[in-house]
Amino acid sequence: MKKILFTLFISASILSFSQSIISTSVGTSLGFNYEKSYLWKYEVESSPSIGGYLSLNYEYRFVKPYFIRFKLGFHQFYAQSIINNNTTKGYNYNFTFPLTVGYCIKEKWDTEIGIGIQDYRDRDEFALIKSYNIRYNLIVGLTYKINDKWSVELLFSRMLSEKIDAFVIKHYTDHFMIGANYQLFSQKK
Repeated sequence: MKKILFTLFISASILSFSQSIISTSVGTSLGFNYEKSYLWKYEVESSPSIGGYLSLNYEYRFVKPYFIRFKLGFHQFYAQSIINNNTTKGYNYNFTFPLTVGYCIKEKWDTEIGIGIQDYRDRDEFALIKSYNIRYNLIVGLTYKINDKWSVELLFSRMLSEKIDAFVIKHYTDHFMIGANYQLFSQKK
């Protein structure tokens, strides 16, 4: 009984100092393939992709300086690749669902790391196997808080999923993203 009461006391203490934050982010991205890509025997020559993203974020700060952040996002970018003197180009769309764990380095600086799931909307055009349309990414980020409402974020995303089909022609493996974050709602418990 003492262990149960002690666990409840610790849990209540943690929750009493917790904070929930709902925010939105908008930004731009630059995508590239770090390694050479091949489609069958042909090398894929690609120029960097340029795009933008929009997300709705939920952040739960439980014990300072740690937090958990979940995002529902939309990413659009333009990519162009050349394979055997044939050019492939166009816009690509995907929904992103990152889940990260963060740490407050200083009062205005946060860092985060986590996993993201991406579901690509234009998948029918290039996917050879439907099950490979969901991709997993490693996400690393740094955030600087300008004031109570605004912050700037710098993110890096790297595809962890296998690159076994023509997917990498239009969906590059690495992305740098920079954006602005606006806090819509904050609740301290």
